Amino acid sequence: MEHNTEKNLTVYMLNDFCVMYGDEALPLEKFGNSKLMELFQIILRYKKTGISRGQLQQMLYDEDSVDDKSHSLDSLVYRLKRTLEQTGLVQNEFLHIKNGIYKWCEEIPMTVDLLEFEALMEKAVSANAEEKKKCLIRAFYWYEAEFLEG
Repeated sequence: MEHNTEKNLTVYMLNDFCVMYGDEALPLEKFGNSKLMELFQIILRYKKTGISRGQLQQMLYDEDSVDDKSHSLDSLVYRLKRTLEQTGLVQNEFLHIKNGIYKWCEEIPMTVDLLEFEALMEKAVSANAEEKKKCLIRAFYWYEAEFLEG
């Protein structure tokens, strides 16, 4: 798999959606299509657990009158791959599909603010008072606004 390992990917979902690749913002205008951006955001959101093909189809096309959801999803995944290649982020596979589960490639280092926030909140639930305070303060700094505001 070819990808740039010198830079980390940082994804901000708790405010305006932004993807930083090292110190540079990914040119999100290349995504154009709202379904393409939606797929990218879903894949990033479920990077740790992955998401089933059926869930993706439901999330992307449940409200639409798409005749062939399976083919539409395959086309969208292909377009996402091409778009990410154009940004210089990934030259090969960014997505692993195994047993119908779509999951971001773990070999591409990435931090997602939403996932960091959720992990800190989860840790705070079972922590002692001092650790809970530390977790909540760190979570506060990740959280700035509404999830995917706008």
